[in-house]
Amino acid sequence: MKKLLFLLVTVLVSCMSGAQNTQVTLSSGVAEASAPVYGYMFAFDNPQNPLMMSPHTAEIAYVFNNLGRNPMSGGQVTDEAQRVADAMSDAWISFARTGNPSTSVLQWPAFTNANRATMLFAKENGVRIGFDDDLMRQLVPDYDFMN
Repeated sequence: MKKLLFLLVTVLVSCMSGAQNTQVTLSSGVAEASAPVYGYMFAFDNPQNPLMMSPHTAEIAYVFNNLGRNPMSGGQVTDEAQRVADAMSDAWISFARTGNPSTSVLQWPAFTNANRATMLFAKENGVRIGFDDDLMRQLVPDYDFMN
């Protein structure tokens, strides 16, 4: 019961702070940006400890494609985790080289307030349009995330 309560509290806090702040920041930044804005959500649950899910900063080992040294992996890297790491690191390298994170495998459109495109890195990588809009409306009903 304590683990379940911890999991529920963790999910709620993550949703209310992380997702809300990310959506607000993206929406605000697009209006002021002089360059394209790209949004992503890392939602690949830790294969070695599924109860941890995807805690803050968990994606760093994936971005740098260095899973074997990640203490959360216990030194064991699954094929699925490596696939996500390959996709993320390729996108970051592409962004560093060109200013656009799209690769030959993943097409990543810029986030706009009209499309609200968010790249989801998870078991199935891909762009989600209007990702979490329904959740955001429930968490912060008075905030206009569309403008």
